[in-house]
Formats: sequence, structure tokens, C-alpha cells
Amino acid sequence: MLTRIKNDSAKLLFWAPNTNPLSLDLLKQMGEKIKWFFSPIQWINIIKVPSFVSPYALFGSGFAICCLLGFLYLAKKRWLAYLERTSKRINRVTEDKFRYSYTNVAIAFLLAWPIPLVIFITGHTLSLAWQLPFVFHLGHALTLPYALIVYFFIRELCRENGLFMSHFGWSESIIKSALYDYRRLMIVFVPALILQQFTMLNSELDTTATLGRLAFIISNIAISFFHWRLWKLKMPMTYGELPEGKAHIGHHIFGGYLSSRHKCSTTQHLMVTWQHHKPLCCAFNKVRLLVSLPCSFTT
Repeated sequence: MLTRIKNDSAKLLFWAPNTNPLSLDLLKQMGEKIKWFFSPIQWINIIKVPSFVSPYALFGSGFAICCLLGFLYLAKKRWLAYLERTSKRINRVTEDKFRYSYTNVAIAFLLAWPIPLVIFITGHTLSLAWQLPFVFHLGHALTLPYALIVYFFIRELCRENGLFMSHFGWSESIIKSALYDYRRLMIVFVPALILQQFTMLNSELDTTATLGRLAFIISNIAISFFHWRLWKLKMPMTYGELPEGKAHIGHHIFGGYLSSRHKCSTTQHLMVTWQHHKPLCCAFNKVRLLVSLPCSFTT
């Protein structure tokens, strides 16, 4: 019993001893692992995937990807036309309706899925080639594009005639600046998250301690820089009884990184779970509040 309690306690420690201490030798190993990960010898195995995957699976994946991209292309054209048409009715007593806000949120959420689903299908197809370890782990790492779902959702809400600018009347310059910083965050954060997930699936101590640790550090630096940029923008979005100028909803929509839902066995496991689940929980809660308080915002 005491041994089991000791083991369970060790698993719940934030800095679980699953990696080697930072040292000069570790830095050398990190350089070697970076070369290994980006080596053409590893990535050229992707072209061998058709030899190890069923033709039916390849056809199904290709067909699904084409359908999703076709849907996105056609839906975007109708979506932009809808935004332009309804934006002329916003704030007009006889024409404005609450359903415009609800519809805006619903369509934005729907359009947030095609690209992440394309990445998911691609990753799932790669993971079918279990005979190629590098491709197999890379495929599994690509099947968790949660952060992109939140990004594309927010991007649709930031359209010129979208919810934030047209319905809530938020500053166009601030919204565009925040979205630009969010896009830069995703360019760094998503690859780092994929690399971190890859090292966890690889289950090798030297890979986790080098590439995994590097991805962990890069992703957190990117998030910290993004929060600093939001603070510099001084986003003037308040509601209810909050003091004037206290950033709340807008700040959390763009930078809402909530605490972890539960403890995990290792630092990397904790951070990956935190990074995967917090944007979804945040987006759900904030949008629910947005659509329920459409007239309570001040700038």
C-alpha cells in the first residue's frame, strides 16, 4: 500500500522525474535530435505511405478532404455575402434581430472545423502506416488540432462585418491587431504542440528530454509573448459592473488559457492536456456569454 501511494504521489508531481537534468550533454543531444527530426531520411518515408495503406483508405481520405475543402469554398462565399447583407441591419430598431448574433456564432463555429478536420484525416491516414515508426507517430500527433479549431472560430468572428466589429462595435484596429498577434501565435504554437505530442508518442527518454522539452519551452514563450501583446493593445472591452477599462471578455477570447482540468502524470502530459482542452472550454464559455449579453459591452 505504501509503495502504491508513493508511486501515485510521484505521478502527480508537476515536475515529474521523466527527463534528464539540463546539462551540456543534453544540449548536444538536443542538436542531434533536431537534425534527426528534420532529416530528409525521415520525411521521405511519407511518400512510402501508399505502399502500406489500403487503397480504399487512401481514396476515402482523399474524397473526404476534397469534400471538406469544396464545402469550405462554397460556404465562405455565402458567408461573406451574408455578413455584408446583415451588417446593414445591425443597430436599426426596425430591422435588427437577436438571431443575427446567434447565427453569426453558429456559422463561425461550423466554418472553424473543415481545415482542422483535413489535418485530422491526413494525420489518421499517416498513422495507418504503422510499419513506418516516424510517420506513424507524426500522424498521431496531427490528429489533435484543437488549437486550430479555436483559431478559425475566432477568425470568423473577427470578420469586417462579423460579430465583434459589426454587432458589438469593437475597434477595428484593435481587433485586427489582436487577430494578427493570434495568427503569429498559431504559427509557432501549433508546430510546437505537434512536436511535443510527437515526442510523447515516441516514448523515448532522449527524445522527450530534448525535442519535447524544447517544444514545451517554445510554446510557453509564444503564449507569454501573445499575452504581453494583448496587454499592450489595452483592449477596451468591459461588461456589467466591471470597472471601466478592465479587460474581460475580449481579453479571454483571444488569450483565454484556463488552468488544467486535472493533474497528469508528467510535465509534458500536463502541458499537452492543458493546451488541448483549455481553448475548447474557454471558447464555449465565452461565446455562451457573448451571445447571451449582446448589448452589455462598452468600449
